[in-house]
Amino acid sequence: MGILSELDKVAGDILKDTRDILIFIGRLLLISTFIEDGFRMWHQWTEHTEYIGNTWDWQTEIATVVVGINLAGQVLGAILVLFRILVTPSVVLLTLIVIIQTIVYSIIFDIKFLMRHLAMIGALLLLLAEHKDRRAQQQKQKTPVGLPVLDEHSPSSGLQFFGRIFLVLLFCTLLHFWGWSQAAENFKNDEDAFEDLIGKGLDY
Repeated sequence: MGILSELDKVAGDILKDTRDILIFIGRLLLISTFIEDGFRMWHQWTEHTEYIGNTWDWQTEIATVVVGINLAGQVLGAILVLFRILVTPSVVLLTLIVIIQTIVYSIIFDIKFLMRHLAMIGALLLLLAEHKDRRAQQQKQKTPVGLPVLDEHSPSSGLQFFGRIFLVLLFCTLLHFWGWSQAAENFKNDEDAFEDLIGKGLDY
C-alpha cells in the first residue's frame, strides 16, 4: 500500500506539472481532424470542386466558393481554438462547417460518415466545456475573499456528457459497422451455399 500511495503521489505531481501541456495536446488531438481535412482539401482542390459542382449541378465559381469556405473555416477555427482565441465563436464556426459538409457532401445519407461527423461535434462540445470550466475557475479566483459563491451545477457538465456520447460514435463506426457488415456478408455466403446444397440434393 505504501508503494502504491507513493506512486499515486508521484503521478499526481507529474500531472500537476504537465497539466497545461496535456490540455494543449488534448485540444490539438481533438481538432486535428479539421486541420488534416483542411490540408487534404487544399491538395485535392480540383477534385472537391468538381465533386460539389457535379453533385449539386453548380457552376465552378459557386463550387469554388463553397470549398474555400470549408477550407478557411476549418483551418482558421481550429487554430483559434488551439490557442484559445475566441473559443466559443470558433466552436460555433466549426460546428457550422460540419453541418455544411454533412449536407453538401450528402453525408446525411451515409450512416457511417454521419456518425463520424457527430463524433466531430462531440469533440467540439468537449472543447467548449473545457473553455467554460476554465472561465469559471478564473471567475472564482477573481471573487474577493469573504464573498459568498453560489454553488451551481456547471453548464459544461451537460456539454461534456453529450460530447462524450457523440465521441464514442466514432469507435462504433470502426467496430460495430465493420463487424456487422462482415457478419452479414458471411451469412449471405453461407445462405447461398446452403441453397446450392439443397438444390443439388433435390436434383438427385
